[in-house]
Amino acid sequence: MSGPQPRPPFSGPYYRQREREARALAGGMTDASVRKQLLDIAEEYANLAQQAEAWERDHPTTKD
Repeated sequence: MSGPQPRPPFSGPYYRQREREARALAGGMTDASVRKQLLDIAEEYANLAQQAEAWERDHPTTKD
């Protein structure tokens, strides 16, 4: 059983940008091993983005 999730250190858009950067770098790699590592990193950023977006959705901020 898990308790409340802490606020992610960065926002969803931050992680999405990092994901795009990693995928762009991977696209320029000729070494298959390095390309796979970068794509794996991009996938982890995508997972972090999903988690951050879920947290942001579940904890809306109110602006008065």
